Amino acid sequence: MLLEIIGTGEAYDRYRVNAAVLVQEQDFRLLIDCGPTVPQALWRRQLAADAIDAIYLTHIHPDHASGLTALLNQWGSAGRRQPLQILCQPGQQAHLEWMSTYAAWPEQLPFAIQWRDASLTTEIGPWTLQTAPTQHSVSNLALRLEQKGPVSHPTGSLFYSGDGRPTAASASLMRGCVMAMQECFSPMEQGEGSHHGDLPGCLRQLQSARPRHLLLYHIEDGQHTAVAESIRSRVDVSVAEDGERWCCITGAPLNARLDQQGERYAAGAG
Repeated sequence: MLLEIIGTGEAYDRYRVNAAVLVQEQDFRLLIDCGPTVPQALWRRQLAADAIDAIYLTHIHPDHASGLTALLNQWGSAGRRQPLQILCQPGQQAHLEWMSTYAAWPEQLPFAIQWRDASLTTEIGPWTLQTAPTQHSVSNLALRLEQKGPVSHPTGSLFYSGDGRPTAASASLMRGCVMAMQECFSPMEQGEGSHHGDLPGCLRQLQSARPRHLLLYHIEDGQHTAVAESIRSRVDVSVAEDGERWCCITGAPLNARLDQQGERYAAGAG
């Protein structure tokens, strides 16, 4: 189970791609979230038009979903014919359908889109899927992917929060995960009424949920150094970077950072 971090940035990040990850097992690839800067980051990887089998959208804020139009448009232009699964919340699907229609307007996309209810989907490709709400300004569903396979074999698992302050449900979903990615907008405590995660809350969640490793992302532009310095002495948590690739397998001695792709648009202070 391989995790490639397409982007780690917040909505208006100057240097980082909007938060998104690409998960792969065998020949199946799932893209999680697709903000406006994500399509170009994917195009730089020169993936085939049919390389990604499904997209999961945690919620429809523009920095997590508005890249869908450009991505679908490029896939249609590049000759994609393979059906695409899109997992989303039913109450948000109408907006996403409009975005997908506009990707080929005034014609139609040359491939089918299979819309699936994220809250009711229990399997996608080679993984089981579970979801849980976070505390955010619009409905956001964190997800957990668990690699299917014999109990005797090492298995991988990934938790991805999307946006929002952790809830009891999302903390429970993270519990015991091999790799967890948690939104951490601020290095300072934001209070119970906040719609975003913060470092003190993320560390409390780490202590209770005990994933093998926690990656912090969607940090406020300009606050990366402060967050990184606060956790510098720890080995169980780190700040995620664009272009990192991780192995999320239980049997590995430690989650391994495979390489650094260098996906930042320009050098700049975090």
